Amino acid sequence: MPDEPESKRVPELPKTHVSAKAIRSVTKATVGSIPIAGAALSEIVENIIPDPDKVEERRWAGEVNECLDGLHGRIDGIEDRLTGRRTVTLDGVAASMLRLMLQRCPDGQASDLWTLEQFLAELPDIKPDAIHDAAGELQHYGLVEPLRAIGATIRIRLTDDAYALADKSVMGWDTREDAKFLAAAILKESAGIRTSDLQTTSGWPLRRFNPALRIVLERVTDGPVSAEVTPEHPTRHFTPSASDRFALKRLIEG
Repeated sequence: MPDEPESKRVPELPKTHVSAKAIRSVTKATVGSIPIAGAALSEIVENIIPDPDKVEERRWAGEVNECLDGLHGRIDGIEDRLTGRRTVTLDGVAASMLRLMLQRCPDGQASDLWTLEQFLAELPDIKPDAIHDAAGELQHYGLVEPLRAIGATIRIRLTDDAYALADKSVMGWDTREDAKFLAAAILKESAGIRTSDLQTTSGWPLRRFNPALRIVLERVTDGPVSAEVTPEHPTRHFTPSASDRFALKRLIEG
């Protein structure tokens, strides 16, 4: 087999048995006090510093430097091989805005609209330009989506990913683990699921329940899902098919 072109080759990891943190120090686009981990995010590695005492690490660092110009297109694969997950840490205005939106959300439905004026009222020490820049940063990471932008105003709302990726840091619960709990409860039932009954089983408020429910509903692709949206939930009832039930098992195992 011919050698892979230099522009596409991913450096082979060091053969020493050390953790990713011991291998290198990574300086990333930072988000401050809200660490967000998940494969949905894309990052750029700014600096890779190998341990000079390990020959294998020096070799690996050399290969990385050779590939650095084209690293952006392959960063996901390298980062996944190093850690299995990627982490972004939001800082400053972006972190403050995301925290505010998550904490003020009443029901986890990603429906509340935030405008420039609202952010200025809640964060009076922040200038409009800084809020615009931070909104762009949050949008870049898929944590908010813009509804409309006219002149100097902004209109954004949370995405489903924002709950899944940041609620653990901001609210104290892990939405992915909550989704596994719901999936296990669903698999105990042989008939259709009433969403209100599932929430009662969980014992959670809407703010915690709905983001986890939406992760579950992403796996219900073959069985019927009611199109009726209630004021409390994104659907009134659903019935997982055999294929969906297998998908829910995989969710629990993941």
